[in-house]
Amino acid sequence: MDKLIHQIDFLADWRIKRHQLLLIFKSAADKPVFGGLNTFQAGMGWGYEVIRKQHVSLILGAALGVSDFGIPSPVLPLPLVRFGIDTEWFTSSLDFLTGPNLEFTIAPNGRIRLTGDMRMDHYRNINDLICEFILWYRLFDAEHRYGDIAGIGLGFKNDSVDFFLSDDSISFELQHSSVFAAADLSLLRMEAGWIFESRYLIDGIKTGSPGRGFYLSIQGILPIAKR
Repeated sequence: MDKLIHQIDFLADWRIKRHQLLLIFKSAADKPVFGGLNTFQAGMGWGYEVIRKQHVSLILGAALGVSDFGIPSPVLPLPLVRFGIDTEWFTSSLDFLTGPNLEFTIAPNGRIRLTGDMRMDHYRNINDLICEFILWYRLFDAEHRYGDIAGIGLGFKNDSVDFFLSDDSISFELQHSSVFAAADLSLLRMEAGWIFESRYLIDGIKTGSPGRGFYLSIQGILPIAKR
């Protein structure tokens, strides 16, 4: 396959008092946007915080999504739901736009904490559950002069990479499950792990497996200062 794949992920998420505004654009294709509706997903939404209490928040609203939804119209109205809990021992956020997305932290103020992130973009089987769970040990607590800036952890995740070839009208997907060790330095995160299960899917049908193996990932964050 001699193709150059472009992956684009854009999210603008901001609050104005009790109003929630969202802009989303996602694409993984050889010709994003210009390859057709099935090469991207875009959406814009508005919500209002109907419940605001000390530890609980609920935002309800609506959004418009643009993509190939398998129906005659390329524009589809979608619900916007965001439910959050924030306590000393547990924090979580449940979002629903194009699909459910749940994030949580157990003991968010402790030096030992558990974080989880789960979402589902497709609903074919359990392998479509994209998830990551990490047991962290934070090197400094929030009261330290450096703050909570670094930690090490052990985790498990099930992840997926998919893209679309517009000329051939074919979708490719790689799903893999792994265990890993991570080092978080706030602006830099390093991860090394072992992929113990993987599978290829073409147009949603499993066609084989690339096998098992080690991987190394390095991610950086570039902060932009406000003037």
